[in-house]
Amino acid sequence: MVMSDYLRMTQADPDRVARRCAENNVSPRRVGQRLMFTFYRQLFEDNLFHGDLHPGNIILLRDSRFALIDFGTIGNLERRFLQAYRDVARATAQKDYSKAVELYLLMCDRIPAVDLASLRADMVECYRAWEARVNAYGTSYMDKAISGAMAFKLQDIAALPDQPELAVSARGTGDRHSGCEPQRPVKRRQPGQDPEALLPAGAKAGRA
Repeated sequence: MVMSDYLRMTQADPDRVARRCAENNVSPRRVGQRLMFTFYRQLFEDNLFHGDLHPGNIILLRDSRFALIDFGTIGNLERRFLQAYRDVARATAQKDYSKAVELYLLMCDRIPAVDLASLRADMVECYRAWEARVNAYGTSYMDKAISGAMAFKLQDIAALPDQPELAVSARGTGDRHSGCEPQRPVKRRQPGQDPEALLPAGAKAGRA
């Protein structure tokens, strides 16, 4: 099964997905872990990675295995940028979002004259809203992907109407092949506000 079909089916017919997973010994969590491990291995160990790794290029197999297809685009990163990306990933995994934002901005080619304090605060809130969506049931792949709704929102924060050249490095993946829903706007959490207020309609807190 193509992963994009699996993702659509989880929204349209979750009971059927559960049956298919049981019949084929598929653990979605284990598949997700393996996908993350293979991505990080390609990037941080080999520095030679699949350049178009969207759900339409992943085939879900039995026993929580998968196959990657369509290697028409591969990539690698220059050493300095790769180290910066590694540091951002580490800070994000440790939930040190202030540090992640600082490192993220260091990856920019240039930053125009803006209120950096406000920009940093908005970006940190974007990270926190993304974390709330990741830890929720009922949210889509596009909402949970760090390269999905979060990346689009970071671009919105950074793209000033009169200075669109702010070079934020992360870019959202398109949904042409993935079957993902369009990105939703990210709400900013107000002081004292319950984080669940940031979740999309129909989602509930918990581990996905």
